[in-house]
Amino acid sequence: MIVGIDTMVLIWALPEPHIKGKKPPSTQDVAEMQRRAKFLLETLAEENADVVVPTITVSEWLTGIDPSKQGTFISELQESFTLAAFNPKAAAIAAKLFQDVQNLPAEDKPQRKCMKADMMIVATAKAADAVRFFSHEPRVRKYVELVGMEAKDLPKTGTNLFSGVPNPDPKKKPQ
Repeated sequence: MIVGIDTMVLIWALPEPHIKGKKPPSTQDVAEMQRRAKFLLETLAEENADVVVPTITVSEWLTGIDPSKQGTFISELQESFTLAAFNPKAAAIAAKLFQDVQNLPAEDKPQRKCMKADMMIVATAKAADAVRFFSHEPRVRKYVELVGMEAKDLPKTGTNLFSGVPNPDPKKKPQ
């Protein structure tokens, strides 16, 4: 099973503290989101999922890491995840997604500055054959659905993340 994750999953789950800067106060329960993100990655590892991390996500994540440590962290990410590049296939998916979003009702249209980056992240995961994508952001999950992947929030409790998912290769046992 190939799944994608967004930037905040990495920020919440990985132990490297981000560079402290002037940030607006968070309205989220950061400790709870850290617990849920760590649980998600642990569960995906137990399920032997191929976790795709778009390189745009890596770039967003690295903005909070001391530059002298970035190379080490990229190497560590490559050991645990599939880093997927924004390639021509992803570019075509992102362009269509951007066009499709323009047709949504006003209340569903994104208003954030990082909208295009979010769409590129989703498109990269789709181009890497991800069938499911995890994000805590409702708008990102809407993009995920628009490109034909299953959109999932971070799990709150222990569950089998792949229950009910058909095995695409009947000769292979489910992961």
